[in-house]
Amino acid sequence: MEADGDRAATLGIVKNRRLLYAKGYTWAEKGYPLTNTNTTFRTASCSKTVTSIAIHQLIQENRLSLDDPVQNILHLTTPSGNSPVDSRWNTITIRHLLEHTAGTPYQDPDPNIAQAFGVSLPITKMHIARSLATKFLRFDPGNTVEYSNYGYLLLTLVIEKLRGTSYIDAITSSISCPLGITHLTLSRSLVDQQCTNEARYHDSEVSLGFSVLSNAQPLAPSPYGPFKIENWDGFGGLSISGVGFARVLAALNTNVLLKGPIRSDFLEHSRGWDFSSPIMDDTWHAVKGGYISGLQSIINYNQGDISYFVAWNKNGLKGEFYPNFPALEAAITATTWDQSDLFKSLGYSSL
Repeated sequence: MEADGDRAATLGIVKNRRLLYAKGYTWAEKGYPLTNTNTTFRTASCSKTVTSIAIHQLIQENRLSLDDPVQNILHLTTPSGNSPVDSRWNTITIRHLLEHTAGTPYQDPDPNIAQAFGVSLPITKMHIARSLATKFLRFDPGNTVEYSNYGYLLLTLVIEKLRGTSYIDAITSSISCPLGITHLTLSRSLVDQQCTNEARYHDSEVSLGFSVLSNAQPLAPSPYGPFKIENWDGFGGLSISGVGFARVLAALNTNVLLKGPIRSDFLEHSRGWDFSSPIMDDTWHAVKGGYISGLQSIINYNQGDISYFVAWNKNGLKGEFYPNFPALEAAITATTWDQSDLFKSLGYSSL
């Protein structure tokens, strides 16, 4: 933090079901908000892991299957009300979206989408999805792996459609409440709309951009306005405390969120992860990284063993940090951990 000018960070470490360590860190000028264990941080693309859990819960409930065509659920139309211009949209499945093999196109700038729909800024997720339907897919679904934020945007819309509520309310009901997590929220584009105990974000280049939150499009600091993070909820727009995400990782070693075969499928095929690899006896190591203006985050999950979540409030950390964070992992390995469970001391029940 000192070397890179990172003012705030959060860390949560678990072993199997137990919380070993949770701490907020501050390295900043006098008067800067202090970070504690309940301080929330944007998670960037680590949000995709949460979205994938929510999708696999729907599969577990037999309300969804991996091979369901997404268009059969969302019935996307273009801004003019027509069917998608590329007939291959009808062949995209839930599996393709989860595994980044759908060929989903890139998003146009928000002002262009607003103009196409004849609406004012800011636009919605559905505006983005319907705008994508005006484009040809980048390749035949299932043929190529290409990381896609917009595939996961479509998955958030699937969750909303099948749950009959907003994405964040669905996540709260199916993930936060069963685990007793109170620090999992929707990230906010404007600093004055953030939760009172959320970190502040600092871009490494101290750059400005035109806000997409109003037609006036004033200049704004890059973490606060040049993108509408609320539209990124399921692929980059969740905020959570370090201890909160550590609890999600601990729960993946139980049947609370996902049960055996579904959990194994979720881990084995890297759905919601950047990659996964077997450890032994049908146990898995999986990692996910997140990077947006003003924030970086890492999940390093070892099924049944030591796992951690770490985030800091500035992008552009120097040196090697992903998918492994050598300095942090060396410290974790060098520590002798006792058998206590810090979840209890922080007001959570044991898992």
